[in-house]
Amino acid sequence: MHISHVVIKNFRALEDIQFELSPKINVIVGPNAIGKTTILQAIRLPKALIAPRTPNESQQTLISMGAASPHFPQRIDLDAFWRDRGKPVEIRCTYCLTDEEITTVTNALPDVVNGLIQARLGQPFSNPVSLIQFLNSEPGRQAQEQARGEVLEALEAVRRDKSISIGLEVSNSQIHAHSPVGALFIAYLDNRLDPQLTLFSYFPADRAMPVGEVAVQLGAADTQQQMEAHNSQPQLKFNRLKNTIFNTLIRSEADRAALKEVFAKISSSILTGRRILDPKLNELGLLSISIEEIDPPNRRFELDNLSSGEKGLILTFLLIARTIARGGIVLFDEPELHLNPAVCRDILPFINENYASPKNLQFVICTHSPQILESAFDQDDFALLHLETPTVLSRVGRTAYDEMADTLQSLGTSVSESLLFKGTVLVEGEDDIRLLQDGFGETLRRYKVSDLGGRREVEKTIKKIQSLELTGKKVDPIYLIFDHDNAPTDLKNSRAVRFIQWPRYCIENYLIDTDCITELLKAEEISKATDQSSGQVTNELRTLAFSQLDELAARNTFTQQGYLSLSFTQEDIQGHGLHRIAAFLYSRVAESRNSLPDCAEDVWTKMFLEKCNEERRRLTILWEASWKERCNGKRLFADFQKTGHLKVSPAIFKRRIIQLMKSTNSQNWRDMAGLLDELLNQSKKQ
Repeated sequence: MHISHVVIKNFRALEDIQFELSPKINVIVGPNAIGKTTILQAIRLPKALIAPRTPNESQQTLISMGAASPHFPQRIDLDAFWRDRGKPVEIRCTYCLTDEEITTVTNALPDVVNGLIQARLGQPFSNPVSLIQFLNSEPGRQAQEQARGEVLEALEAVRRDKSISIGLEVSNSQIHAHSPVGALFIAYLDNRLDPQLTLFSYFPADRAMPVGEVAVQLGAADTQQQMEAHNSQPQLKFNRLKNTIFNTLIRSEADRAALKEVFAKISSSILTGRRILDPKLNELGLLSISIEEIDPPNRRFELDNLSSGEKGLILTFLLIARTIARGGIVLFDEPELHLNPAVCRDILPFINENYASPKNLQFVICTHSPQILESAFDQDDFALLHLETPTVLSRVGRTAYDEMADTLQSLGTSVSESLLFKGTVLVEGEDDIRLLQDGFGETLRRYKVSDLGGRREVEKTIKKIQSLELTGKKVDPIYLIFDHDNAPTDLKNSRAVRFIQWPRYCIENYLIDTDCITELLKAEEISKATDQSSGQVTNELRTLAFSQLDELAARNTFTQQGYLSLSFTQEDIQGHGLHRIAAFLYSRVAESRNSLPDCAEDVWTKMFLEKCNEERRRLTILWEASWKERCNGKRLFADFQKTGHLKVSPAIFKRRIIQLMKSTNSQNWRDMAGLLDELLNQSKKQ
């Protein structure tokens, strides 16, 4: 059995998507909060409501989704399902059955008929004596005849199509089931199994591993918990770590050997070499499950001493190996939880080699791990599904991946980032990343923010992307932010390139918020001088800013007089031999020398100083009302650090400023927010 097609409309974060699933491994990726987990919940819900395994599965699933309360089990809050209250919720899953499964259902026709009658009586798990008495009555015989006809009709459709489409619709405060008779076939195939086995299991992301002594249950109580843990209350899986291991070890020699084989596979493939030992009572009389390192020094330690990630892997793959029946379906949310990237890279190959292929299991996996994402392309029968928006879920093929990889790698990003995030925002440096994330974390939470190492690299990247765009290559939009530096750019936005140049000198100029700075300087953990007024702080910052004018006036005057600099870039000499480099440098020196007037040093110095003083007076007038926008903000904060007022580094001080600007909704923060909003929403306007 496997799910071949899914339709989800108006369910929570998802507006309208439908997609095909691979019979083996399906990996769903996308930005945070876009609705990946909602897909798993949507697949889980019809199974729980229409084809439940246990008496509590429907109710417990509704409780876990916030649609019901254990205190008011008779009431259902359908608002927990809707995205738009004015439209119906629709979920449909098409299950494909094997010939063997169809034969099994056909041979169990009487049981399926009785199951349909029980469901219609509202007593799907009632006392069998009551059912026998009803079936022997005239109404019971009529019900049997009607139910048998419906089941035979549904069975004929299954034989013809090899599939069953089950689902539900939520509208007008009611939940309506699609194909309830077909759903009974799914339920029967699941219910006929040993309680330890299931055809459908959900592994949620909220995995909490217990430590210490646990109560071990045997018999009926444990059997009920085991069945509830499949889908009804999946979080029970993780509370039952020791219980599951203990019960498996004591069931039989075959089960004990199978458990050790599973553990050996895990330890040889994705964990370091370890093996599980038989349970025993320790010196305190407590149940002890020990792990032994295979390689020297053969250290032994308690299961509790494994990391959370290791325990999660052991339990997860133990349950998959021991509880998922052949042909089953596994919903798996965030398998990378608590694991390092090196281990994540091996998860999909391990799943495929040990479970998906040999046991014909289908996996639907939601992940944020770039390593898992990249390994999804190692096998042709893996499917990578990219949830882009509430209405767009597309399959990324191998060819598209290769083309995207070449393009994105040349831009300093990757396919993983383009699929896991809504977009990539490239900035000049690491300080810019921290400031933007501290000040605008909510705005940027679905974006990957990376630094390119300076404005020159940002501008080179813009030109590179636009050159690729002109060749017709599909490039997802890249967002770039860079400083003004008193040098406005002549670059233009395009479909593939969205950028903003801060109107102020640099991003730090927005942090020259004297009210916020004055407030922070009152804190003893930040400032050594906590008694400064707002006016004093403003005057000191203004003085530091105006100290930059001499340098700026000299630079401007040098340029205005037409003097040429001796400076050159890496690109000027890169890839050339020594003779060509020497010729270039001589030419540059000659040009610089020829740009100077033919006069004595004292004459030139006097003339240059006069021009500089004139330029400084001009700049002083210009800066009087706009020094906060025009000065070099990075240098200003570095100079402020040299005054000795601060107990923290400039980087920490700047982060505290933008955090305070955000919390107080200052004008500078609103100006930045407006520019970011304009940048990230340009694609909607074009």
